[in-house]
Amino acid sequence: MAKHITKEDKIKIVTLKEAGVKNLEIMNKFKISKATFFRIIQRYKLMNNINRKKGSGRPKIFNESEIDIIKSKVKENLKIGSRKLAKELNVVLDKTATPRTYRNVLNDNDLAVYRPLKKPLLSIKNISSRLMFAKEHLWDTIDYWKRILWSDETKINLFGSDGMVYIRRPRGMRYDEKFLNPTIKHGGGNLMLWGCFSYNGVGKIEVVKGNMTVMSYTQILNRNLLSSVKKLNMGDDFIFQQDNDPKHKASLTNDFFEKKEIEPLEWPSQSPDMNPIENLWYFLKIKVNERRPKNMKDLEKIVEEEWYKIPKELCERLVCSLPKRVEELFKSKGRNTMY
Repeated sequence: MAKHITKEDKIKIVTLKEAGVKNLEIMNKFKISKATFFRIIQRYKLMNNINRKKGSGRPKIFNESEIDIIKSKVKENLKIGSRKLAKELNVVLDKTATPRTYRNVLNDNDLAVYRPLKKPLLSIKNISSRLMFAKEHLWDTIDYWKRILWSDETKINLFGSDGMVYIRRPRGMRYDEKFLNPTIKHGGGNLMLWGCFSYNGVGKIEVVKGNMTVMSYTQILNRNLLSSVKKLNMGDDFIFQQDNDPKHKASLTNDFFEKKEIEPLEWPSQSPDMNPIENLWYFLKIKVNERRPKNMKDLEKIVEEEWYKIPKELCERLVCSLPKRVEELFKSKGRNTMY
């Protein structure tokens, strides 16, 4: 059976293609065939759309009543594996169907298996502040978003990943809270980074040595913020974006902003989907992983090289996505969006 490509992965495939990533690298990253890759790209070019036409489907081996039983069983336990499902339901339904057959039935009935999306767990307060942010910026133009210097911290693992969990869910329900994998930012890692970028390209990047404190954060800003603004020709009317980490809101940090006459953007907590630098981190990690760093020194060197190779065109596209991001946030009434 052909691999199901999610809408989000199709968007990433098109984004990487437009950013100049080699076709083979993209195909290997998403484990898709050459035919699938070019079909996605061609459809996007011709129709400006990544959705496929619905197929005619395979002949059903279960009747509607039996399919309802299968769906009910899965909805009772969204993490049930197809082998266990087949073992239990073959007895109930008097069938000899294979686990693959059950997987096919579930795929055809909108219960394919997915890796649960990692999204921040939103409180009522978070949702309210996110909705307020959307209302305040709903009519801002691209010219406004071009003024912003986006910043964030991230981690990069030297080897491996943080592990994978899979769950069954209906298509189109990726952002429903019951199908998310709630995360807490920075659950540890091998290398911590601070970086920034704007519509004009990437700014400075710095490796965070040891635990970041209020003092070390202000020192990072002092070394990198204004020099990035100058490098990117942003002018004096720029606005600085940071999230609501306590270190970012400390009196020492606020004193730094006042002394340097820097205007911070009022930012809603738990809102990485509104910060396009998250997409830049994703792109960076792909490029770093492709080079397979052997040790921490090698990792630092590769990170810096790949960061400054990020194309300006990608930065432009990400910033230009802000009006749509804010619109989606408004439509979701402050809850998680597709970004």
